Amino acid sequence: MLVVTIGYLLNGASSIINKSLLNKDIPNPVVYTFYITVLGLFVFVLAPFGFTWIGFNMFLISSLAGILFTLALLFMFMALAKDEVSRVTPLIGGLQPIFVFALAFFLLNERLLLNQLLAFGLILIGGILITIQPGKSTKSQAKMFWLSVISSFLFASSFVLTKFVFNNVDFISGFIWIRIGSFIAALLFLLSKKQRTAIFHNTGNAKKGVGLAFILGQGAGALSFIMINWAISMGSVTLVNALQGLQYVFLFIIVFMLAKSHPQLLGEDLSKKVIVQKIVAILLIAIGMFFIV
Repeated sequence: MLVVTIGYLLNGASSIINKSLLNKDIPNPVVYTFYITVLGLFVFVLAPFGFTWIGFNMFLISSLAGILFTLALLFMFMALAKDEVSRVTPLIGGLQPIFVFALAFFLLNERLLLNQLLAFGLILIGGILITIQPGKSTKSQAKMFWLSVISSFLFASSFVLTKFVFNNVDFISGFIWIRIGSFIAALLFLLSKKQRTAIFHNTGNAKKGVGLAFILGQGAGALSFIMINWAISMGSVTLVNALQGLQYVFLFIIVFMLAKSHPQLLGEDLSKKVIVQKIVAILLIAIGMFFIV
């Protein structure tokens, strides 16, 4: 429980940094996804503690899990580039447990108890409620919605395959091979001359401080990823992802604090109506947490 909570706190902080950088410093989602995936190779520091060959079939499955994760990141950053982080992140996270539950039900034979189903539903409703913004049904909003839906499905598919890998191999080996799969997907971006130019151009022209912010953001994201994956390997993939509602709580608090001191940083709408809406959603998430414990 504590591991998942800290993991989602770090993930919320990482999302804030990602949005701020996508707003102006690294506006190309492909570039952002590529460097995050490359940084993921630092997972090889764990290799001396138990990295082994896991067989061809498990290699394919773990690679697919990694590839789907990279694609999920790409669609998430495309959505973040178009809208508020406090809308996109909860939308992706709110839909994700639905996909995870469906996939885990059919592929992993996971079942939830009645109180867990209630908690699952409350957390899911709270997460979706955070995303609702009356009066904004523009073409751009529709595009953001579908980018988020695709990202959510890809994340869910990746997490279910990740759970399957952890069910069959040790954590360190499975984790490293999944990251290798992510890197393979990132290499495909280099096949496009346009994206290849953007990737290396952004590297050479980064503003002072952007690199540090990027590393801090991805450091928090990487640690979050490790902690969440560890939790998945130890328990129910459905419940771990349902607890993602915690991330919305942390995200809202951080966004609210930043909006007071740096209102232009994230471009968030925090009118009284929106604040009330998000507080109600957070209460639903908190009640859901009570039923899970």
